Amino acid sequence: MSQFHKHHIQPKHMTGGVYDNSPDNITPPISIALHAALHKDLYEHFGKIQDLKAYKMLLGESESGVMDSPEYRKKISESLKGKHPSDETKKKLSEAKKGKPHPHKGWIVSEETRKKMSENNVGNRGRKLSDETKKKISESLKRKI
Repeated sequence: MSQFHKHHIQPKHMTGGVYDNSPDNITPPISIALHAALHKDLYEHFGKIQDLKAYKMLLGESESGVMDSPEYRKKISESLKGKHPSDETKKKLSEAKKGKPHPHKGWIVSEETRKKMSENNVGNRGRKLSDETKKKISESLKRKI
């Protein structure tokens, strides 16, 4: 019999370092392979290294190890084949996310952090972008959505 995990919909690293253990932030029990696939998807979407580490650990790889061998890639591929959440699980996940802010929106940033961010952006203020550059940026952003 396979083990089942409960997954935080918004992981600790996306909620300012605090676990939200409320029932609406926890999935119903899911397989380890699906749990790994969810972290892989979060990593591919947001690029947070914590999700890549969680993905690898759930598949039995050490936290810091990097394995790019064909055997390892095959193991990952096989573990994820046919692993999709049921319609009921999708509905529960959807309901749990409703009314919650997007992980990157609504973050509370300290005044010190705001000041540092402002200082780092000094060189970009007042810079005029060419129409060609604006178009490239626009197209790039459209591909990400």
